[in-house]
Amino acid sequence: MKKYLSTTALLSCLIATPGLAEPTFSLGLSVPLGGKEAGSVGISAHVLSGKKQNTWAAAAGVTYFPKNKTWGVDIGVGRNFRSESIVLSYDFIQKGMNFSLGWSDLDLEMSATS
Repeated sequence: MKKYLSTTALLSCLIATPGLAEPTFSLGLSVPLGGKEAGSVGISAHVLSGKKQNTWAAAAGVTYFPKNKTWGVDIGVGRNFRSESIVLSYDFIQKGMNFSLGWSDLDLEMSATS
């Protein structure tokens, strides 16, 4: 019951996150650093709270692990770079930490050249 309650709460957060200022999405790969899926690779999708390059952002997402056909729901902190983001998060279903690297649709920084 607790598992379904936490999953519902996290998915509700994912749905509500686009209402915040300038969120962005990230699609990439996740590597679990512990938990039930340790040693496998997953396909992840995250919502990040910030869309600017070279900034920190809160992150929430889902991960699919094709090896065992299982899902994970995680929340954590991310760092945006040029067009990619890294996320370090805790997966509530797999009960472990995840490291994710993915492509993000970030705002381009304009250089001040004349």
